[in-house]
Amino acid sequence: MKVKTDLDKCNGEGRCFEIAIDVFEKGRDGKSRLLVAEIEKDDVDRLVQAGSAEMLCPHSAISVE
Repeated sequence: MKVKTDLDKCNGEGRCFEIAIDVFEKGRDGKSRLLVAEIEKDDVDRLVQAGSAEMLCPHSAISVE
C-alpha cells in the first residue's frame, strides 16, 4: 500500500504523527513527513496507523492506496 501526503493541504495539526508514529513524523515546517511511503500488506500495525491517520486528517491531506 502506498501512503501519500499532500503538503498543500496539510496545515500541521499533527494528528497523523500523533496517531501513526511508525508512518509519519513532524517536519521542520511543522507539517507531516512520511517515514515510510510503502507499507507491506502483512504490516498490519502500520496499515492500521496509516488508515486511521487518513480518516482523521481534517484536511484530507493523507491518502492510502
